[in-house]
Amino acid sequence: MSPDTNLLPVTDESRRDQTPLVSICCAAYNHDSFIGEAIEGFLMQRTCFPVEILIHDDASTDRTAAIVRNYEARYPWLIRTIYQSENQYSKNVHVAHLNYARARGSYIALCEGDDAWTDPLKLEKQIGLMQKHPNCQISFHCAPRIDYARNGQRKMIGLYGNTNRVVPTEEVIVKKFGTIPTASCVLNTEAVRRFTAFSCARPYLTLGDIYMQIISSLNGGALYLNEPMSLYRARTEGSWTWRAEYNPAFRVRHARAVARSFVELDALTDHRFSEAFRQATRKYVNGVIRSRDIDAGEKARLYSEHRAVLRTTDRLAYLLRSLLPTRRKSENTGTGQ
Repeated sequence: MSPDTNLLPVTDESRRDQTPLVSICCAAYNHDSFIGEAIEGFLMQRTCFPVEILIHDDASTDRTAAIVRNYEARYPWLIRTIYQSENQYSKNVHVAHLNYARARGSYIALCEGDDAWTDPLKLEKQIGLMQKHPNCQISFHCAPRIDYARNGQRKMIGLYGNTNRVVPTEEVIVKKFGTIPTASCVLNTEAVRRFTAFSCARPYLTLGDIYMQIISSLNGGALYLNEPMSLYRARTEGSWTWRAEYNPAFRVRHARAVARSFVELDALTDHRFSEAFRQATRKYVNGVIRSRDIDAGEKARLYSEHRAVLRTTDRLAYLLRSLLPTRRKSENTGTGQ
């Protein structure tokens, strides 16, 4: 990419007949409070390459589809849409894949309908660096997390360094420095296709992002940019994070799905990252068996199923916690010794 190339707004019609280098993929459902901001973040991008904007509305029951139609009418050559008449997610359809399948770009940039981009040079910066590091099939950056279950509390997440660097695959697997924000990710389309094949063959999965990030990092790690260029909204009503927060049974199912899938990924990668997959599984299992709102029986079953990946200190801590309710009950009834 030439540094002296003039940047143009993605809305510049001189590029309307050019094949896009980047496909922006946005999945939306009941995001009328946020979708306008998400689309404006796409439209403000300035690049030296053409892009396309792919939006999938999963039969929203609010004004999301109407807002998207308004933008589509203004930029019909730039924004390509799917409007579902029936909700596909409820039918266990991988709705994000419907955008990936029609992407024409060599790269795919992600942004859910309730997230947003905040830097007009986000795509230009990420694509420029990815072209300089062709072995890195994913790039990402840090972003502020707005927690709707904590009165909009903000915290910077995805901080994987003080400067741009290549993050090893092992760090991506274990999420060494926490969540990698989805709206920060730009991926090579070939890697997304590999992720899609893996995901579609495993209907038991409860989440796609972590697998997309891992699979995209297998060839040469992940390229990290040390500047916040998007924002991540967590636990908005109806979101995956909202469901995980308020549905304990779902968290248990998710932990089991992750543990099972990591065994399969470990085998598919010829056990090159076995320790990282064990460590990541340990984090998910511990997260559930330490939770206060999970049924004790479910905790016991999960502990029994995955005891082998836990450290001795993890096992002792679980056993001690499992004894506490009995002890408290005995003290309250005066039968303790």
